[in-house]
Amino acid sequence: MSLAHHVLFRFSSPETREEALRLMEERYALMEREIPEVLGFTLREGGPADGPGAELVLSIRFRDSRDLQTYIDHPLHRETQALTRALVEKVGAFDEED
Repeated sequence: MSLAHHVLFRFSSPETREEALRLMEERYALMEREIPEVLGFTLREGGPADGPGAELVLSIRFRDSRDLQTYIDHPLHRETQALTRALVEKVGAFDEED
């Protein structure tokens, strides 16, 4: 069993979207290397099935909810959150076990 943490983003402009996408690709690749609890991540275009206005979907895989909490509390995640906050108009998140 594993846990997927999905974050849905909407951006204020195409320019901020591109900037945020580049930043997230770099930062999440770094987190995948530096935070052992992160098993992997994907970034993909949002679509109608993801909810109204979801332009980008970030999915991060963990073994369990403890690993997710370790990631949430990690300084690298907090720093990334602060960097992307100015570029994002709206964020939603949900978890899914499989």
